[in-house]
Amino acid sequence: MVVALFAQMSQSSEPIQITAERSVFQWEIQRLVLEGKMKQVPTIQQGTSVLKADTIVYEDQKKVGYAFGNVSFQDAQRGAVLLAGEGTYDTRKREVTATKTPKLYLKKDNVEITGNVIRFLPEKNDMFVYRNVKIKGKGYLLQGDQAQLYQSANRLFVQGNASLEQEDTTILSRTMQVFYGNGKISSYTALDDVSVTEKKKGYVITGGRLDYYEELAYTRITKDPQIHFTNDSGAAKVFCLVIDMYQNEERANLLGNVQIIKGNQRVTARWGQYYIKQKRIVLTGNPVLEDGNSRFEATVMIFDVDKQELVLEGRGRGRLSGQ
Repeated sequence: MVVALFAQMSQSSEPIQITAERSVFQWEIQRLVLEGKMKQVPTIQQGTSVLKADTIVYEDQKKVGYAFGNVSFQDAQRGAVLLAGEGTYDTRKREVTATKTPKLYLKKDNVEITGNVIRFLPEKNDMFVYRNVKIKGKGYLLQGDQAQLYQSANRLFVQGNASLEQEDTTILSRTMQVFYGNGKISSYTALDDVSVTEKKKGYVITGGRLDYYEELAYTRITKDPQIHFTNDSGAAKVFCLVIDMYQNEERANLLGNVQIIKGNQRVTARWGQYYIKQKRIVLTGNPVLEDGNSRFEATVMIFDVDKQELVLEGRGRGRLSGQ
């Protein structure tokens, strides 16, 4: 059986076509109950948008369809497929809300989205995801408490316990804004309580803000950035005003008020360079080592990250105090 509800009934610019094997229309409350099986699954179609489910209840006064069991919403024009256990479709707002393990596939972007609740506005190309958010793309997994995705702008926001995993790198922050294209990340900004963990390279970077640009293979960390090293030789921390990282060169520039602290030892300098592959930090600009009451100066100081030892090079002077 096929029933077509036209624009004057739906109060929409497009007619609504409803299909089901069995339907019951309750005149008093203007409610249409649709049921069916494999041969004729209950369906609401509006333009390029199609909602299917085991059972659909359409309330004409509200212009809303309530879907139960094996819910599927597809928008062919935007290449989107939304699956869930339950959902609602507001035909006036052209808005879908899905619950019970919803999963959204964006074929054009090669992105998969899950969460406790997903709101999808196909005409605006906007999506809102609430609680236990997971967004999978090409080579990355993005998680958080809430997310907003604006497909037309290739931009998404993650709020609350934001986490981005890429190969051996994990980035945590309170909020994150990501720009993407063809399923790949092109740039992102992480804000507040930022931490970057590099498993293979053996360091953790913390700070208040991180900006990444994939095309430049460049990362900048600001707002009290620190590098934390922990290995069999002990623990050390590096402080500075700004960290500029160049991925292709495997190098980081440490800019302004550089400090390395290990136990009672403190090294200060104007700037430094962290050679990630060689695991050493070269300090220049009046580097000074202070160890208790002892003080040493040199032209260049080199910190070996693995051994956590300091080498002094060039002209220098110092004062050694006994125990």
